[in-house]
Amino acid sequence: MKHLLILLSFCMPFTVIGQSLEIVPYTNYIVSENAMFELSTSISVQNNSDSILEVKVSRTIISEVSGSENYFCWNYCNLPTTDVSLYSVPLHSGETNDSSLTVHYNPNGLEGETIIKYCAFDINNPTDSACTDVHFSVELPYVWLCINGMCVDTLLMRGGGYASLEECQEECSTTMLEEPIKNSKKLKKMIDMFGNEILLKPNVPLLKIYDDGSIEKIIILK
Repeated sequence: MKHLLILLSFCMPFTVIGQSLEIVPYTNYIVSENAMFELSTSISVQNNSDSILEVKVSRTIISEVSGSENYFCWNYCNLPTTDVSLYSVPLHSGETNDSSLTVHYNPNGLEGETIIKYCAFDINNPTDSACTDVHFSVELPYVWLCINGMCVDTLLMRGGGYASLEECQEECSTTMLEEPIKNSKKLKKMIDMFGNEILLKPNVPLLKIYDDGSIEKIIILK
């Protein structure tokens, strides 16, 4: 079973127009089945006034998955701790900038949804602003694994597994019949995402390293 990064927009991008500025994300909803990949999208900012505006961008975290990280770029990329861009970008009258503002989210192996509000504003008149919300969502695929002849329900972070218990049981039985004539790989150790050796724990992303060099990434739910 292969799980690819899925980028879906469930509705038309939500646009908020200020007195002079308009902000439009490529999509308001970014959904992934892989908690190890960064999610990102771009947002266009338009100056609807008849003068040049010096525009900055702010970030407000509405809700956040604990342990995840996010940052945004407005011409220059900011640190995850930055809520207001350090630099402004000049926008001429009627100009649309659709390349400078990008928003980024790192799940760090965690499932759940983070919602962030991004606003573009005129530094000479901060009340003249436009905002939009972006939803970053990681929904890990729920699968069954055949482990030592038993089917175990788990959240698999990358590839493999069976979509149903019936499919797993059928294949698992076949595997057990063939096992005596095959050399099975042996587990050498388990480590967490930071490289620390760790015992089996529920609800914690783990890397299982085998003697044949293969690596399996799993989360065991309790």
